[in-house]
Order: sequence, then C-alpha cells, then structure tokens
Amino acid sequence: MSVTFCRNISKTLSSRLQCRLQKRLYTSQKDENGTKKTNHQKIDDDDSKKNNGLLESNSARNADLLTKMCQYCYDTDRIDEKNLEQRKLVVRELTEIVHHGIDREATVCAFGSSSNGFGSKDADLDISVFDINKEVRGRVWTKAMKTSRKFEKLYYVHRARIPIVTFRHIETGIVGDVSFSNGIAIYNTLLLRRYSQIDKRVQPLVYTVKQLVKNWKICGVRGGYISSYAYTLMVIYFLQQINPPLLPSLQQFSVDSNPLPVKRAFGFNVWFYDDIESLEKVWKHWNTNTMTTGELLLLFLDFYLHRFNYEAHSVCILSPKPRKKREHNCAFELRDPFERERNLASSLSPTNASLMMRKLEDANHHLRTIPPTDVQNSCLRLKEYYFKNPSNS
Repeated sequence: MSVTFCRNISKTLSSRLQCRLQKRLYTSQKDENGTKKTNHQKIDDDDSKKNNGLLESNSARNADLLTKMCQYCYDTDRIDEKNLEQRKLVVRELTEIVHHGIDREATVCAFGSSSNGFGSKDADLDISVFDINKEVRGRVWTKAMKTSRKFEKLYYVHRARIPIVTFRHIETGIVGDVSFSNGIAIYNTLLLRRYSQIDKRVQPLVYTVKQLVKNWKICGVRGGYISSYAYTLMVIYFLQQINPPLLPSLQQFSVDSNPLPVKRAFGFNVWFYDDIESLEKVWKHWNTNTMTTGELLLLFLDFYLHRFNYEAHSVCILSPKPRKKREHNCAFELRDPFERERNLASSLSPTNASLMMRKLEDANHHLRTIPPTDVQNSCLRLKEYYFKNPSNS
C-alpha cells in the first residue's frame, strides 16, 4: 500500500461597517452614456485606468519594496525539504500504526496546507485515513497512537463537523489532526496545488496575505474570524477577477468539452482542469498580466475594501463570473469550491467583521507608506515595518 502525501452571522453588521460598505460597495453609478451600473467586483476594462492611477499614486511607489517583502515571506516561511521530510515521517509512522494494529487495508493521506503549495513550516499537518472500519475510529485510533509512544497530546474531538484526533509528534514537534474518510479535502488540496503552479506570483502573494492576517489577528475560526484556507480562496478569486486575469477558473475551463466534464466523488462534482503544463497553449490570458506581486498585494486590499459587492455576491472560485449570494442574512459569503452549500465565512461574527474591515483599511493605508531608507535595504526589517499591527498604529 502506498502512502499518498498530497493535501451565523447576524443580518446586519455594526452601523459603522454597514455604512462603509453601503457607500463603497453597494452604490450604483452611471457610465459615460448615462447607463446605470453597479459598483461590482469584476475589474473590467474601464477599471484598468483606475488601477493605473492607483498604482501611480504616491502610496504605490513602494510596490517594488512590497514585492521584495512578499518574496522574502515566501522564501523564509514555505515548507522546505527538511520540514517536508519530517511531515513524511509522521505519515509513515501513522501508516505503520494503522497497518500493524488496526487495519491493513487503510490508506493514510496528508492534505491541506502541507500539500497544496501554500503551507508554512509551522502549519498543522492534516491527515485523513481511508478504508478503515468505522468501529475502530476515534477512541480506538487515539489509544493506538498513544501506545506507539511516538505521539502525545492526543485528543478525540468527536463533536466537530468532521470528528478528528489531534496530536503532537514527539520526535519532530509537528502538531496536526487525523480525520477519517475526508475525501473532499483531498480534492480541495489538489485543486489549490494546481492554482499554486500556474504563476510564480501566486504563492508569494498568498503567503504574504496569510502571514499578514495572522499577525493582525483577524484569522482563525475559533476566534470568530475566517480560516487561513478562506483567505487563500479570497486571493485566488481576486486573481481571477483582475484585468487581465492572472488565474483562470479551473473548474470552468475546458479546451474541447461542452458541456464540462463531470467527475463524481464523495457526493460532489470534483472535476477541474488539471493539465497545467498545457495551459500556456490553451488559455488566452496566459502571462498577459504583468503586475508585480507588490502591486497585486495593494490591489487585493483595494478589491475587498472598495470593489467587491458584499450585499449581492459571494466569493466563489468555481466561476470567473459573479455568483449571486445565497444567504442574504450574512455579511460575507465565501463558498467552498466543491461543497458549494458550505459558507466558509459563517464563523465571522458581526463584531469581528467590523474589526476585520477596519484593520484591512488601516493596513491598506500602512502598506502604501514609504519606509525609512535604512529599512529598505533589509528584507527582515521591511517585513517588520509592513507587518506592524494596524491596531497598534
């Protein structure tokens, strides 16, 4: 057997946030012909001029410095060969446990940020076990891991949406969790992995956004915010919306199939375009976007502060076209790529939604400032300067 290593919110926001969103996101405008148009998330041709003006302003002269910082964030935080081997070791040892003491037919797979191209060295290791007898899940699995003396801090969280066993691997110090037959997570991992491979700017941008929101303490479901995974989807969606787009929608992209292919697994259609090597030849927007990572970071914040229509639409990477919001009693709707009934922003409380937007606004202002000259020559000091928590500004 081979081991695979791949990976409610109330009806209204606070009055301050609601007012801001109404003014910036929901307003209707008229174009040059007098036709009414909605201030909408898609950055179309007429927005290109606005983008240029934005990036030529005083606050955007630091785009090169931000690009430098983004690359530094990626280079220093991404999973390196040593960390990858440690994670593989954990998977191998878990496989030995399940085969020697529980079920020889089971398959152990890593998923999530360890395998999707966006994982950091300190990221938890997410593991799912397949083809295992339901009777030996949970407490039996926890006991087997404890008996091996290779794992500690074992807890069976049976009331979670998907029951898990959390652990810490003694030798490597890696923490993670084990779930059972979480197949859709594997396909999510593979999809994100493909997005990470399309353009060299995608990974540095995602790493930087994820680190920034963690540093600003506006990330985490337990704290009433949205997950790191949700922020990754926000970045991908933004990169599909800019003009020209940096990323296609792999779930809606097909060269010669009409209608699109269907691949059923775990109750969902999990098909997506997987031939990234041939994308250059078949996607008309390949390599047409020449923005730097620093410019993209500034536009990412501008997009979710000033352009995205929170009242009418949801963030959904399934399609490049705007998708109507389903749950109109929530402030923010972010759909899972495969489990489309699942709103990944349902954990965002009204208070935290307001705080999140305020911090993003403060950060948007701070990232457009020019750091002192002595800071500009050091990647580490650049990161420290730009990562300053907006609440402390």
